[in-house]
Amino acid sequence: EQYNAQAIMDSTGVGDPLYDDLSLRLPITAFKFTNQSKRQLIEALAIAIERAEISFPDEPVLINELSIFTFEQTTSGTIRYNAPPGLHDDCVIALALVHWLWAGLRA
Repeated sequence: EQYNAQAIMDSTGVGDPLYDDLSLRLPITAFKFTNQSKRQLIEALAIAIERAEISFPDEPVLINELSIFTFEQTTSGTIRYNAPPGLHDDCVIALALVHWLWAGLRA
């Protein structure tokens, strides 16, 4: 409240009841991850970065995650965005969620 901060959380699966509980106590926004919502999230971030509509700190972990983040096309034609196996994408997803919330996007 002191900083008028906004919170956003993954409400997918087991996160759903946690969101329900927290939303009674805090102003919080839910985000349900599906293949389609994650694709929209990541593509919106990529466009914002390309257009210089968003900036971010020169944080080595974030920069590394952004540089290794990739996509794959399944045999059915679905595109999935992820970090390579064994690596993390938490910072990329956090940045994408901040952009989603800031830009007022909806999945």
